[in-house]
Formats: sequence, structure tokens, C-alpha cells
Amino acid sequence: SWIISNEEFMKNQSIVNFLKLKASYGVVGEQSGAGSFPGLTLFSVNNSNDNISLTESFVGNPNLTWETSKMYQVGIESSFKNFLNVNLDYYVKDTENLLFDKRLNIGSGVAIRTVNEGILRNSGLEFDINAKVINTNDFKLNVSLNGEFLSNELLELPIETSTGKEKVIDIAGSYGRTAGRSLFDFYLPEWAGVNPSNGAPMWYTYYYDANGDGMFNESSDDELVSSLHEYRAENPDNELVRTVTSDYSKASNQFLNKSTIPKIRGGFRLNMQYKNFDISSQFIYSLGGYAYDGSYASLMHSRRVGSNNWHNDISNRWQQPGDITDVPVLTNDENGEYANGNLITYNRASFGSSRFLIKSDYLALNNLRVGYSLPKDVLRKMGMSDVNISLSGDNLFLFSKRRGFNPTTSETGASARYSYPPLTNVTLGVRVKF
Repeated sequence: SWIISNEEFMKNQSIVNFLKLKASYGVVGEQSGAGSFPGLTLFSVNNSNDNISLTESFVGNPNLTWETSKMYQVGIESSFKNFLNVNLDYYVKDTENLLFDKRLNIGSGVAIRTVNEGILRNSGLEFDINAKVINTNDFKLNVSLNGEFLSNELLELPIETSTGKEKVIDIAGSYGRTAGRSLFDFYLPEWAGVNPSNGAPMWYTYYYDANGDGMFNESSDDELVSSLHEYRAENPDNELVRTVTSDYSKASNQFLNKSTIPKIRGGFRLNMQYKNFDISSQFIYSLGGYAYDGSYASLMHSRRVGSNNWHNDISNRWQQPGDITDVPVLTNDENGEYANGNLITYNRASFGSSRFLIKSDYLALNNLRVGYSLPKDVLRKMGMSDVNISLSGDNLFLFSKRRGFNPTTSETGASARYSYPPLTNVTLGVRVKF
């Protein structure tokens, strides 16, 4: 790494008090996520007709190595007239030899194996700004703001064993991973609302009109598109038609162009002092991301009555033909429709889809402190140099898109039952110096 700081330049001008340019490059290794013995094949000892039986419980990869991250960083530190401090850092972190669970050929006798393949790029701009807005003998006000603009992108995916080509998409829970997108882009069916005639939930689905009859033949494998990104990659010339379905199993998984990664996240501080009173506060914020509200989804179910609580929004459910609402009919897990001889129960309305994606924007007050220092003339009579009485509180409030939804409890902003927010603490303190 290297740093440039020209003090002579600072002496010859009146605006910039301090200026430092810096750059660095480094390489680190990472093995998190590979397990304890990823390179070894492990066996289980069992009993087979009173004889020892050894079976493979895990097939290791002796060629497995660490992920390698190469990080480039440039930055600037500056101070203007002892009033404004600005620090900027831009970095690019390329991680190669990613640890991926790769599906192998059936003939190999092993379904999945951990391999080193793929490249991931993280890049971002970090900033830290501090300003002395007011600075007098009786009144001082300091404001600081920091944050990060983050970009996360997969540059390469593992090679498919069956085709010898780069994998089109890797599904990891609610996320679809493909070259050119982040690790946390949602890949789910798109919610289409509620059918006003019968209260059934609806999702969008795509189909290829193979026989040219202008209708979606749901029983035909040639027409059903279960994974939109994969289908378009493998059949670029086929023109697809979008329609709706009340059968969740027929809904098309697709990129929703929504990611858990926010556009910007960070915090800011406000510090104020007026005569003997001082106030300090710390806020954190996040803007531009999305999260899956699993807790809300579990409370909007249509399963058997009494199997779980409901959210107040269940009162907006469809009840009679013509109702316009976004909450499907309650079915008590008993009724539905028959399609191709199979019962389609509407309780699948609470299954994963864009219906339960929610903006993960938030503003939280992490800490607030109010203090009062006794006057100096009073302290001299008491033989003390400083006495400060303070009242402080932690985790005082959080503003988010939905009441009770706390995106800060998970790295991806997702909610879940039994995932509780940080406790609110209020503390009274006295600091005495002799």
C-alpha cells in the first residue's frame, strides 16, 4: 500500500488544511462454508446382518482449496478550513475459486460435490463526512454522515458437468444466481393478485404455445415454463405468452429485479452542546433493498383454523364475488378447485412469491444521550473538577415499511418467527472527576 500527503502544499493555500491520497492491494484466503473436512471422504459404520458395513456419508474433494480474494482500494482523506472532513474510499474485491455445491453426472454415483469454481465481484464507494456546523463558546453543533454504495455481481458460474458449459443459473432458496447478477437477486413467482370472482390467489406464468391453439395446456411439458431465465437461455427463439394461474406449482419462477442488497446503507450522528447541556445521537439507515417477510407470510395463511395466528390484514380477505382485494379467500385447508384430477388448495397463497417481498428501507435510532454538567464555580466549592449527569437510551425506535418488521435482525433483511429485535435499554448515569 502507499500514501501521499503533501504538507507543503497545505501551507500555501487557505482552503484545504489536510489532504492524503492512499491506495492498497492485498490477497486473502477464505474457507468458510466448506465444512470441517471438505477434502476427505467420510464413512459411516453400520450393522448389516451382524457384520460391519461401511457406507460413504460424505464424498470429499481432495483438490479443494481456499477461495482467493484480490482487493484493490483507492481513497482520499481531506480537511477543509477545520470545518469539514471528507474521507472517500473506493474498492474492488474479486473472489475467485468460489466454493460451490456442484451437481455431478448420475453415473458418478455422487449427486453433489463441493468444488472451486466461479468468480464474484464486490465493489463499493464508502464515505465519511464530518462537519462542524456551529462552533461558538455557548453553542456547538457537529454532524457526521457515513455510508456505502455496494455492488455485488457474479462474473462466472461453475461449469455444468453434463454440458461442459457455464451453468445458466444456480437456485439457492429464494435467490437465483447467474452471471451478471448478484448473489441475492430474488427468483420467485410473481404475484398476480386475487381473482375477484372466486377469491383464488393468482400468480403469473409463462407458456410456449407449442400446438398453436392459443391456450395454455398446463399438462404439457412442452408448454410449461417453470424457470423463465433457464427456458429463455435454452430456447431463445421461442415466443412466450404470459398468463395467470391459481395453481402455484404451475407458476413461473423468474427474476423480479429486486435484491436484498440496498442502494445505500450507513449511519449518521448529531452532537449538540449548549452551555452546560450536551446531546448526542446515533442513527442507522438503509435504502433501496428488498426482503422476504416470512413472519408476515406465516400470519396470512389459509390453512386449518387454529393452526397459527393471523395478522390483522386477514380481515381484508375476499368474501363474496366482486370483492377487490389482495388477500385471498380463507379455505380452512379443505376446499379448492380440481385441475387435471388434482386438488388445487388455495392455502398455497402463503407460499414464496413477490407477494411477501417488502422494501427493507429503515431508519433506526440506536442511541440517544442527554447530559448536564454542573457549573465550574459550583464544582470548585465541592472540590471536584467535573460532574456530568446523563440519561441515555439504546434501540429507541425503528421506522420500516411494515409495523413490527425489523430488517436489521438479518443480513438479508428477512424476517422469521422467534427472531427478536434488539432490546431497548434506558440508563441513568453520573460521572464524577476530582
